[in-house]
Amino acid sequence: MQKVVVVIPTFNRSAHIAQTISDLLSQSGLNAALEIVVVNDGSTDGTEEMLTSKFPSVHIVNGSGEWWYTRSMNEGFETAYELSPDFILTMNDDVRLPKNYVSSLLQAYDREEAECVMGSISVTMSSPQRITFSGVKSIAWWRYKYTHHLPHYSQVNLDELTGVRSSKVLPGRGMLIPVELLKKLNGFDASLVQYGSDDDFCLRAAQQGANIKVSYDAVVHSYDTMTGVGNPSRKDSLMDVVRGFGNKYSTLYLPKSIKAMFRHGNRIMLPVTVLIVVAGSIWANMKFKKA
Repeated sequence: MQKVVVVIPTFNRSAHIAQTISDLLSQSGLNAALEIVVVNDGSTDGTEEMLTSKFPSVHIVNGSGEWWYTRSMNEGFETAYELSPDFILTMNDDVRLPKNYVSSLLQAYDREEAECVMGSISVTMSSPQRITFSGVKSIAWWRYKYTHHLPHYSQVNLDELTGVRSSKVLPGRGMLIPVELLKKLNGFDASLVQYGSDDDFCLRAAQQGANIKVSYDAVVHSYDTMTGVGNPSRKDSLMDVVRGFGNKYSTLYLPKSIKAMFRHGNRIMLPVTVLIVVAGSIWANMKFKKA
């Protein structure tokens, strides 16, 4: 029987992660062993006590409070390796999962003939449901622009979504990784502290010959506004957006974007691309605020 170890980083979201873990522990139709590793990065809201009392089977890794996303994931991976899994499933602490979620993800992976990393689509928790990730069908590196299979934040009917599509990158919110591939690539890039390490991992995996896929049958329901500055749907102030360019914990952090462009994109166009990224981020924020 295959074994899947789920790695979830968390900070001060005790109530939300309790829901996520409950969903994982109540999965149905699962022909695999499932274990959970929670990386508790210095939470002060009683997360550790809640996990110990309500979920004694969960493996807890305690961080300093300064690990943020990428180090939390890498520390969680090290603990997961000790459990001898076939796959590691990366997950966020603020999602809800259908009862057939993990089985759908594994079935999608098993239907692939070549080694792959299998991701999940995600939709908003609130109604009407809107797509927050449908897969990236192309990246225009000269302007660092992702083109998604479905328009971001467009309204969707989940009954009409099925099958598997290729994707250039995947978010860590529901990414199934063969453990040997994860070890081969030495986990996530530690220099990308909070954002971008999941995208970078997929791009490096593709360079090693792995296919990057997204299953439309494996659905993650997310609290889409519980994310960092830089998500236009948050409608942050212009000053917050500008500050985000220099904040290493923001989705807008420019050195993160520059590293991705330099490593995977068009280096000759880099100065122009940076200007386009800055202007585009400001424009996207203004457009959402008007909506």
